[in-house]
Amino acid sequence: MPDDFCGPDGALVNKTTFMHELNDGVGATVDARMVPIIKFLNRLGVRTVSSRFDGEFAEVVFTGGDFRTMTDLLFNHLKSMTDHLDGIHLELNFDSLIGYTGVIDFRAEHLDDVSSRVGVWLELIHK
Repeated sequence: MPDDFCGPDGALVNKTTFMHELNDGVGATVDARMVPIIKFLNRLGVRTVSSRFDGEFAEVVFTGGDFRTMTDLLFNHLKSMTDHLDGIHLELNFDSLIGYTGVIDFRAEHLDDVSSRVGVWLELIHK
């Protein structure tokens, strides 16, 4: 994963990357550390709405299914992968414009662990 670097003024700058597959092919710029979790979730049939990495917390908001599909993904699968970690928050919301949205909010220190667990699960279900 790319590291942060200091800009000309000495302030910490996050590296970003452009993901062409977001926003229905229009693309979006995201923090480079969020790319694996975003890609893994999108391969599970959901669509990333937003992501955030602020050094202390990371968050991914996604949509793409009916109530049953979204609750199963969030509260059966993702919950079981993240129960052992502190600072994990899973949430299901409804937005009248885009439907059900899932939120995974967690401490930034858990990003690699959460990403790898989702990646391994994705690999297992696609075998």
